[in-house]
Amino acid sequence: MADILKQLGKDFADRLVQACGGRRVYIPTRLPRRGPLHDAFNEPELRKLIAVSGGGHVDVPVGAGNTYGRARSKAEGMLREGYSANEIANKVGLSRRTVFMIKARMRDLGQLPPRGQVR
Repeated sequence: MADILKQLGKDFADRLVQACGGRRVYIPTRLPRRGPLHDAFNEPELRKLIAVSGGGHVDVPVGAGNTYGRARSKAEGMLREGYSANEIANKVGLSRRTVFMIKARMRDLGQLPPRGQVR
């Protein structure tokens, strides 16, 4: 990741974090036809990325944008509005299990009514 930051710049690295933060990403040796890299970058940008790190893996940090934190906040708001765990997981990009853990924590903190009670 340091090579990408150094050779391609902060804006490029920030977009990589936004697209793939918190994951180990394989940088192909050829242009990808689909996937997060294809969605986040145009062809000239992908060619530069391949030139810097093609054929290897990059551990992409979560970064200052904290993708999980944003998703958790969105999930909390949707739980307060009464959305189901499935709806939240699909919309926000979290697993159902994570949504249930967030829901349980909110109940423990008194932010949601106890199980079985309706507001």
